[in-house]
Amino acid sequence: MSEQSKTELSLSEIAAKKESVVLLQGPTSEGVAQGSGVILSSDGLIVTNYHVIDGMQSITVTFDDGSVYDGTVYVEDTSESLDLALLRINRTDLTPVTIGDSTSLAIGDTVVAIGSPYGLQNTVSEGIISSIRDNELQITAAISSGSSGGALFNAQGELIGVTYAGITAGQNLGFAIPIHALDELTDRNHQTLADFYAENSAVSAPSGLRLVQSSGNALYLQWDAVDNADYYLLYYRTDSNQDYTLCSDFGSPHRFQHSSPYSAALTIRSGC
Repeated sequence: MSEQSKTELSLSEIAAKKESVVLLQGPTSEGVAQGSGVILSSDGLIVTNYHVIDGMQSITVTFDDGSVYDGTVYVEDTSESLDLALLRINRTDLTPVTIGDSTSLAIGDTVVAIGSPYGLQNTVSEGIISSIRDNELQITAAISSGSSGGALFNAQGELIGVTYAGITAGQNLGFAIPIHALDELTDRNHQTLADFYAENSAVSAPSGLRLVQSSGNALYLQWDAVDNADYYLLYYRTDSNQDYTLCSDFGSPHRFQHSSPYSAALTIRSGC
């Protein structure tokens, strides 16, 4: 059946597809992160964005009816370059979406996005496809933080994309990954999220820690930069029999950037 001959659904009928969209929440080193996910199969296969699960140590899945799954989550496959991740949970009673054809879309096609912006679960927004690029659909449907990993439906209520970003500085600038990009992923890895987190969060400690200068009760430290490190945390102790203490200010960790001539100043009397 051609796309033109398929029956178009009303907005309320497409909005009812929200039963196949979930809220994902989990702790990270930055606090609690959240995003959205879309149910692909009745036996627990869910697609979301890679950046949604990156750094999550565990995931709680909240369904449209308010029920919560906090059991083991498996990572079936990921693609950081495509910003996609396939998850599986131990549920077999789920309502999956119908997959559409994202290779036959046209600029001006009507789309409906469903996700959880800022934790407002399963918010529905309508728009059109405003541009089509390689592995990217630009849309006018509203996309905000927390919508990442949500569903983008066509006028027939079929999943044709996974939303991943919105530009808040502009107007009606949302983006989604066309669903045919999922063809590059498999569901055969079956790695627990805990193992995935441990494998992908392992970062080598900096080498070459050295004292650059001491002045009064202050020590100025330097080390060799670590590739791709966003920042560095410094732990110290004043007695070999004491536990290490994280340098912090008002309860929040100091995030040191690598720079010259030194990267951290440690005040012996007050800690950091």
